[in-house]
Amino acid sequence: MSESPLAALRNDGLCVLNAARPPTRRTLVVAGLARSGTTMVAGALHHLGIDMMGGAAANAVYEDLELSRALEAGDTGPIRRLVAIRNAAGRPWGWKRPSSLGALGELERHFTNPRYVVVFRDMLAIATRNRVSMRANVVDNLAASYRQYGVLLEWVRQVRAPTMLVSYEKAMLDKAAFVSALATFAGADAAGCTQAVRFIRRDSPRYLRASRNWGGKGRLGRADCEAIAGWACWPDRGEAVDVRISVNGRTLATVTADLQRQDIRRRGLHASGNCGFLYRCGAGEVRAGDVVTARIAGDVIDLPGSGMKAGAVPPVGAKPRR
Repeated sequence: MSESPLAALRNDGLCVLNAARPPTRRTLVVAGLARSGTTMVAGALHHLGIDMMGGAAANAVYEDLELSRALEAGDTGPIRRLVAIRNAAGRPWGWKRPSSLGALGELERHFTNPRYVVVFRDMLAIATRNRVSMRANVVDNLAASYRQYGVLLEWVRQVRAPTMLVSYEKAMLDKAAFVSALATFAGADAAGCTQAVRFIRRDSPRYLRASRNWGGKGRLGRADCEAIAGWACWPDRGEAVDVRISVNGRTLATVTADLQRQDIRRRGLHASGNCGFLYRCGAGEVRAGDVVTARIAGDVIDLPGSGMKAGAVPPVGAKPRR
């Protein structure tokens, strides 16, 4: 069946500038404003087989943190060394760092055959994401995005390397078409397309946790039929916090996190260490296999470690997790 004559009028939100076949040695560079969808693109490339983390384990934002620190510090020696290590791996690799927007013009001095993927997103969506994640002023953030897009567009006008422009909104509407086009542009194996499409989702819990710079911190470290324990605090507040403990989605108790945790103090996670919490379970309150969560009162997400399945009472003499 032939394609509809109207197919040529469809807008897929994708545009490739300076098109050229991917060479054997190449570096994929993901650019865009912070919160514009660069993590979505970098994560898709990761699932297509492009190393975006310099050989390290995948992080929530798919960034090569070691190389990014060297680039932002302007340390030419470490940059060359790290790039050489990644090139020596013998396969395509990539880099993404929205905060380095102003340094894009310098990248071609370091990267081999760069191919750029530039993401564009509705500026209000960026501003409201920054309001949620960083408590930024929406109008001020709109103005900042407007200025940053000007810098980005000026670079796009001048770049001579192959560059793929991506509409975040259009990519989310047709993930399969976006991933297919991205794989072709990157010269990636199409075998990873299914996994890349599955990866793309709105409001990934892992990303939402990584994207915010406010809120509580801590961890649920123990959950069994005898006790539920962990630590929690607000980094910018001195007083102890209350922690709501839930079992199978129902609130069991609220406890104050003011117990001494020397291990947390020694690790520099809390100034005094008075941030531990402990709830002694009554008979039958928690059974093996129950799902336990903990959340600081006033926070919007559960503490890391939540969703833990309760174990049986620890054997006598065993050192329980905290």
